[in-house]
Amino acid sequence: MARKYKHGADNNACVLLREQAWACRGTWCSAADMASLPKGTEAPQEQTTLLRPLPAVRLEVPVAGPWNDLLGGLKGLGFDVSLAGEVDAPDMVVLVVEGSFPATDANNAFIVVARERSLRAAKAAIAGGASGYFAAPFDFLSLGVAISAAAGQARALASLTERTARLHASMEGDQTVSTVVGILMERFRLQRAEAYARLRRYSRTERRKVVELATELVASSEELSRTMRAIESGLEQS
Repeated sequence: MARKYKHGADNNACVLLREQAWACRGTWCSAADMASLPKGTEAPQEQTTLLRPLPAVRLEVPVAGPWNDLLGGLKGLGFDVSLAGEVDAPDMVVLVVEGSFPATDANNAFIVVARERSLRAAKAAIAGGASGYFAAPFDFLSLGVAISAAAGQARALASLTERTARLHASMEGDQTVSTVVGILMERFRLQRAEAYARLRRYSRTERRKVVELATELVASSEELSRTMRAIESGLEQS
């Protein structure tokens, strides 16, 4: 069970989770924050890893170079960090260096990192869809939390996108089936229920889905209509 501690005069709660360090208002408390705790609520020793599983991270630079401190800090927290061109995965969080364009697809969340703080760059990162902006000297625990949160948000967005696509496909399929049912009603003078029942029986006979069969019939009908219009046009010109 989490142990709760009072933090400062405004009575904000700092909660220590297993394998996590102190968190205050969604950011990680510094050593100075720990020193300001009321007597009797001393902080336990800070942990150096976050709750697992951790998302994979890619730093969008060809060589570590001046970013060795960033790579080392994240690896110290337990993150698997790679460089540009080494690994690509849909759930990966990409760290983009300020001023460069995120070379990632819509399934990857990205966070902008910089060597110096800049309000202009931070606003540009937010406007560009970044999940965060961090500048040196890095607060690795805060960055680690942001990376984990960004990965979770990316997964939720991907799931929502997939469900939306399935819903659209279902709606389009229903519309196609309704079109074919309407054609059967008109051509054979049937009621809607009977027209749909016949379409379904035929799909079972063919061992095919109703939507698949309806889509094929609509496509064939459209192709026939185009052919008839072309023939009609040729006759008029002659």
